[in-house]
Amino acid sequence: MSTERIANFIANTSYEKIPEEAIPVAKMCILDGLGVALAGSREPAGRIITEYANNCGGRPESAVIGGGFKTNIQLAALANGTLVHILDYDDHAITWMGHPTSVLLPPIIAFSERDHLSGQQILEAYIIGWEVGSKLSNNLSLSLTEQGWHPTATVGTLAATAACGKLVKLNSRQMSTALGIAASEAAGLRQNFGTDTKALQVGKAGANAALAIILTQMGFTASQTILEGPFGFSRVFGKKECNLNAIAQELGNPFDISTSYAVKPYPCCGLFQRSIDAMLHLVKKYPFSPDQLAEVECLIPSMLREIMFDSRPETGLQGKFSLRYCIATALVDRNVTLHHFTDEKVQYSTAQGLMPKVKLSYNESITGENLLNIPQTVRVKLQDGTEYAHAVAWPVGYSCNPLGWDEVASKFSDCANDILSPGDINEAIGLISKLQSLTSVSELMAIVSKTKP
Repeated sequence: MSTERIANFIANTSYEKIPEEAIPVAKMCILDGLGVALAGSREPAGRIITEYANNCGGRPESAVIGGGFKTNIQLAALANGTLVHILDYDDHAITWMGHPTSVLLPPIIAFSERDHLSGQQILEAYIIGWEVGSKLSNNLSLSLTEQGWHPTATVGTLAATAACGKLVKLNSRQMSTALGIAASEAAGLRQNFGTDTKALQVGKAGANAALAIILTQMGFTASQTILEGPFGFSRVFGKKECNLNAIAQELGNPFDISTSYAVKPYPCCGLFQRSIDAMLHLVKKYPFSPDQLAEVECLIPSMLREIMFDSRPETGLQGKFSLRYCIATALVDRNVTLHHFTDEKVQYSTAQGLMPKVKLSYNESITGENLLNIPQTVRVKLQDGTEYAHAVAWPVGYSCNPLGWDEVASKFSDCANDILSPGDINEAIGLISKLQSLTSVSELMAIVSKTKP
């Protein structure tokens, strides 16, 4: 029984079995996740989801980031997961084809704050949840995507349940039950990409995981074969029969987090990061101006047709999924930052005028299986006939071309500086840097849940 074997891995894997190199990666991703959530709390959708959680009331168990109040575990996970993903600036993973921290961290910190759990327990749960999500996603995400499902929201629900089940010490049978409940809660449609609901789907994944754990602890029942059953997760969501026994054998052998994570330097679609890196390389290396430009050609995977917003973007969220806008922005401003994705900036940016000169050429040989293993190339053609080109295989932020701790801390500061004081920012960074030695996250959550003065 594959569900049982996966549940056994979750229940029986301890902190001591986690490779040492995974710990600093997890801390860096957690720092990044809290930072982008703080920035997300200032967005219109962030204010709405925060107001919703506050209006619902609920037992004050866990804090809402940037909200200044506590609510129950499910609402905190819903709000915080939505906040982490609103800007599409959160980390992503090669194996997941999605965003691990946005689904894992919110319910983990909700349970941890309520139950006064240690930083070591948080890291243990986060890394185990990351691993379960990675192995399942690596086998299912392409099929899920082709069916129109949102992998982060669907597989992420199971990964978050795995993490929280570990956190509250479910035994193997209870873990199978929790996965059974969570699988029936999983949802999320790609049609909502480019809208606030994409982030809501991610927030729901964490909230659904919290519900699955709570109901399991109360004695609820569910299928014990939810992954491999004839009407189970892989066949219904993925329309395929996976070798789930092989997946179970691969868990922790090795742990994927250290070689598969990616922290975004640019606050837009993860599959655009290569092309943006290539464009920035060209504008910084060669002395040409936008006025000299004849054409920019981006050679990209054909799958991006289904992900991109290909009309002229009118909102910040649409801009995040418009490669033409991102490339034109990189050309004009020699950077791609948070301030480029406000509604006003997108509508009135000089980049809008350059977008017609950005040509998208699709490489039909780049399929889902090798989507993340082939470089993306950007070619610049000037009006005088001069041409420049650059290919990027692994953009900045990926595990093989990583950002350092100080760079991620700088990103955290940039995301938080409109809400937290410099002293609070430094204290939060310091607490996360020694997360494995903290006896509680109460002090950290008290800082990041502050509202703007």
